[in-house]
Amino acid sequence: ADALSVSSYAYAAKAPVFLVDPGTGLTRAQKAALGTFGQVLVVGGENAVPSRHVAGLPGVTRLSGATRYDTMERIVGAGGWRSGGTVIVASGGNYPDALAASGLAGVLDAPIVLTDGNTLSVQASARLTSLAPSRIIVAGGRAAVSDGVVAALRGICPDVERVAGETRVDTSLELYRKGSGWGSTAILATSGN
Repeated sequence: ADALSVSSYAYAAKAPVFLVDPGTGLTRAQKAALGTFGQVLVVGGENAVPSRHVAGLPGVTRLSGATRYDTMERIVGAGGWRSGGTVIVASGGNYPDALAASGLAGVLDAPIVLTDGNTLSVQASARLTSLAPSRIIVAGGRAAVSDGVVAALRGICPDVERVAGETRVDTSLELYRKGSGWGSTAILATSGN
């Protein structure tokens, strides 16, 4: 879930995302590549990315919290998005809709805010309130983000639109259709867990 929150941040910062195995750590090639950056942003807590794996890297900053929603709140807070823009909300309980929304978040310069699918998380509510969005796009159907969450979102911003298809595959297509200004490359990934 931490990686889903950081996808729109990575786009905005033009930053690559490196994956690390918490058990084995970074490869020599990854360490060499990371050494060329002025800052390394570590996303997630000690269990996700142990400190021993990032020791010696330049400008290490960790964004983490006690839960995935706390981590999301820190990431979105660090992203520098302006208030009054578009925000994408997706379930933090399952990855497909948030992953499929990451490209749309990039072209809209919108953060992805993760929430529990049945109840608007306190962290999502706080972050949305501080962003004061003019529009919220909910990625996924009612099974992913309930109508109760959508109603709570409307209490923060009246312009809330659900973008969903019959399946997660259909939802990814609908999220594509919602955007414009796409580049010349599309990304195809599995819809399976």
